[in-house]
Amino acid sequence: MKNLIAALVLVGSVSAFAQDKNMVSFDLGGIGALYSSTTVEKAAGDEDTTTMNILVNYAWKVHSNVQVKAILGYATEEVEDQTGTTSDATMMTYGVGAIWNFDTDFKKSLYVGASYVIQNIEEDVAATEEDSTAIVLEVGKRMSLGSIGAANFNWSPSFAYQVAGSVDDGTEDADKTGWTLNILKIDVLF
Repeated sequence: MKNLIAALVLVGSVSAFAQDKNMVSFDLGGIGALYSSTTVEKAAGDEDTTTMNILVNYAWKVHSNVQVKAILGYATEEVEDQTGTTSDATMMTYGVGAIWNFDTDFKKSLYVGASYVIQNIEEDVAATEEDSTAIVLEVGKRMSLGSIGAANFNWSPSFAYQVAGSVDDGTEDADKTGWTLNILKIDVLF
């Protein structure tokens, strides 16, 4: 929590000369998601997960409509396998992506994005570790909430769909798909 407050203070103290070239996005999936669903299809049967996910994205403007981004996230998952057994897991997420904004004023723009993410998942009960990769497509709309200093705060609800994903738990590979409707997503432009 202290790091989040420090990050917000840093963003608020950035020079006014930045002209919205940088963006930090706080995506509270699970907390702020109206609905989230992920299914992992394994030979032994499907696994369904419920995720509490906190993602921080940093995006940089490289063109009047284009941003590139880096993704860092932490999540806790509750995994239910085909037998009905539930276990807890923790997950670290890393990724890169690009965003196309339909308006050059990012504060009010409709946008689409694509990301490639890598996740490392550690299940507590089974003491297993698995790696996951995915391509995620997203569409959303930023709406300005106002400015504090050089930082402009935007509400940015979005819909994300995990197009292709794979999971490797050391014993078998599996396919992973999912989608999320993010309601509590805040973008800070500076």
